[in-house]
Amino acid sequence: MVLKYRLGLDVGTASVGAAAVSLDKDGQPDTLIWHHVRIFNEPLENAQGTLVSKKSGRRKARMQRRQIDRRASRLRRIANLASLLGLKREEIAPDNGSTLPYLRAQAATEHVELDDLLRIFLRLSKRRGYKGEFKAKKKGEVAEGSSELSLAMRTLATECAILFKDENDTGITIGQYLLHRMESGLPTKLKVKEISDEPKNKKNEGANTPKNLYALRKMIEYEFNTIWDTQAKHHDILNGTHEDKPIREHFHEALFYQRPLKSATDLVARCELEPTLSRAPRAQMAFQRFRIEKTLADLRWGAGKRAEPITSHQKQVIRNLLDHNDKVKFDDIYEALENADCVKPQGKGLNLDRASREELLGNSTLAALRKLDKHSTKNHPERAANLEQAFCALDEKTQIAVINFLAELGSPEQLDDPEWHTSFVKRDGKPRQFSEPLIVFINCIKEHDNFDRLSKMDFDGGRASYSVKALNNLADWLEEPNWPGDWQDDMKRMDEEAAIRVCYPKSLNCEIKRMEKLPVPESTGNAVVDGSLRQIRWTVNKMIDELGAPPNEIVVEMAREMSLGISRRNERESDNSAQQRARKHAESVIRNSGGVPTPSKIRRYLLLQEQDTHCPYCENKIGLPDALSGATEYEHIIPKSLTQVGMKRSEIVLAHHACNQEKDDRTPWEAWGNSPRWVHIEKAAERFEKKKQFRKAKLLRLKDFEREVLTDESVSGFADRQFHQTSWIAKEAAQWLECLCPHKVSVSRGELTSMLRRSWKLETVIPEVRIENSLPLLDTEGKLIEQNDFDRLKKY
Repeated sequence: MVLKYRLGLDVGTASVGAAAVSLDKDGQPDTLIWHHVRIFNEPLENAQGTLVSKKSGRRKARMQRRQIDRRASRLRRIANLASLLGLKREEIAPDNGSTLPYLRAQAATEHVELDDLLRIFLRLSKRRGYKGEFKAKKKGEVAEGSSELSLAMRTLATECAILFKDENDTGITIGQYLLHRMESGLPTKLKVKEISDEPKNKKNEGANTPKNLYALRKMIEYEFNTIWDTQAKHHDILNGTHEDKPIREHFHEALFYQRPLKSATDLVARCELEPTLSRAPRAQMAFQRFRIEKTLADLRWGAGKRAEPITSHQKQVIRNLLDHNDKVKFDDIYEALENADCVKPQGKGLNLDRASREELLGNSTLAALRKLDKHSTKNHPERAANLEQAFCALDEKTQIAVINFLAELGSPEQLDDPEWHTSFVKRDGKPRQFSEPLIVFINCIKEHDNFDRLSKMDFDGGRASYSVKALNNLADWLEEPNWPGDWQDDMKRMDEEAAIRVCYPKSLNCEIKRMEKLPVPESTGNAVVDGSLRQIRWTVNKMIDELGAPPNEIVVEMAREMSLGISRRNERESDNSAQQRARKHAESVIRNSGGVPTPSKIRRYLLLQEQDTHCPYCENKIGLPDALSGATEYEHIIPKSLTQVGMKRSEIVLAHHACNQEKDDRTPWEAWGNSPRWVHIEKAAERFEKKKQFRKAKLLRLKDFEREVLTDESVSGFADRQFHQTSWIAKEAAQWLECLCPHKVSVSRGELTSMLRRSWKLETVIPEVRIENSLPLLDTEGKLIEQNDFDRLKKY
């Protein structure tokens, strides 16, 4: 008899939980037959306070190897051109390079031998300078270093009484300036190597410490042309040709040939609905419209079975608001509907309007352009450009191309070259062709002070699940739902899934080949997601080996860690590291004072430091012996009987025994609000603020406990945190796991957690505690619930 069972997976970025439950003849859960928990490290490492992929080190080394290989290729190519100068490579005498700085400077104005000229060109090919041009207002180490180099060269030229051709002329060559540095006892390398990997502390830099300087490509090209022009007067062979091309061009190409930039289009995943097309950037107007239409499709008046649909006129009013704003508050929506004579049902609000969600997302792409325009108008009115208007004036095809190009751009510096549009190639190596309107718009936006990657300019980052074509098709249907004449499915649903069923029916009926083992997952391009999928594969295949067959059903429960994003996890990693250092320091201090560093004493010491060694309720300080002994006590700023919060660092302080007893089961304001001691509490709050302990400072000053604490973000967001979803890992896993049990894989978005709370009768724990402690209980609309009503309506 073949074992039938259901597999439940709880997947996250650093853990996988798996439980297999056998199914009875009716397909209902019977017995827990297998379980496993696997905890692993994310494929990230802490590098100078930020989390980076462990692949970054290998990637950096690979880039360095490529640079070395390309430099060697240039050297070989220049050496092979020696015959064009009438030289034989094998007959050129070796040189230790000690005279090269003098020869390089001399070649710009005086005669040098051809073999020395070849050596100079070999040196130029090693350090060709930074290709590109910086805007005057653009700041950065390379930009500032190149500006300082130009200034230093012009200063030296002025001292040598050299006239300038124009404002961009430096008067001398890089070689002449390097010789001056060498004779002045300065390093001949422009970029001074740091003593350590730590960034320079500018405050501790000495006045004589050399700064990093950076040569631009145009400076090296200027030197090459100057040297060639000078030496061509002394060597006629330099004026010759080879294969119908001047010898000069052969050497120029060998020195300065730049590999064209490749498009990143082929690295983007394919659309699920249009497999021949790439997934669209979320900044595309098509995605913005799709998101808005999805929101409108989800809107109802009220919730539950008595919910009423919103009318097409009401939808249009809300659509206009969302189209022209990044975010729209529900109060503004209600006001706009009222102004448009769209009367809402009596006593009902929109179903998405709740305490944890005060607004709806609108068109963030146009909002980002408006923000750039606002910055320009404020800071540079003389050259402010109306980017929003210019973008909207483009045809749809060009708008799509603009966003795609900016989304694929590896680095903003790639556009520093004025001829950037000639530097990109297709996959087959042919030059990419850009339309004139696209070039004009990109030139306009790249001159903006805040030009950067899309996400850093407040555009939506990342990719949508669908292509632009699919997004438009789905948005069209959501805006005006229509059903085929032979449609026999549910016609009441008008959401994303219904749109896919109508517009792309074949995508839901694709045949999936069943497999006995989970295959290697395809790469997503994200190290964290790929690492989690590999751990899932190991866990699932281990289960199949032990149970002898793949599961019949799979439920994937979303974890909450991935949704925090890399930036939030960076902050968490930084906070954890800081706390570990603080605890180690506390252990050291306690040992040096003759004590044993127990967890309680470490906590006491940390609290003492947060308080700057003061008792928060009186004018007296707390010494270390008292802090570590019974002379002081842990004290909940807001009584535990009111908050039900335990030993949470943000809620407790260290106080004298007498102060704690006098405060009793009261808030600081209730205890001493109208007494002289309140001055000391205000000072304690100020000390906490200086230590960035804003939560404690706020609690110390509370005068209206109910109004302020009950609306605190940590309380109001409790339900949202319980149901928070991490879509990427769960979505990838769900699609990938279908090869084990086709069409029997589902993703839980909090249903299991909700079911367990109901089964264990935990749904009303918090309300019951509040009622027992005579605290107010509010419904979802903020209205007071009486105890009799609660007892009558509560459900387990």
